[in-house]
Amino acid sequence: MIPKPKSEAWVLCALRERYQNCQRLENESGNDDSPNSLKKQLEEHLGKPATRELLNDKIDQGNLDISQIIDMPSLKAFKDRLDEVLDNLGLPQQDY
Repeated sequence: MIPKPKSEAWVLCALRERYQNCQRLENESGNDDSPNSLKKQLEEHLGKPATRELLNDKIDQGNLDISQIIDMPSLKAFKDRLDEVLDNLGLPQQDY
């Protein structure tokens, strides 16, 4: 499963937009070579590369809460599909 747009849109929504007005991020290009790619926007906002460790730290510090962006259509579609796959595998779904 590949998120569309890229998962950077969800992180940007949480960090930059404070969970508001994220609709425009849904239509951003997922191409990292784009002059205004989501990855570049995220790294510009963070002021450094968006590493897994850095994003995990943001989650641990309470600066990134996925439950606040679950209403983004792309994240909801991704979560619904993930829940379906987990269900098919007999694994518990995650609550967000």
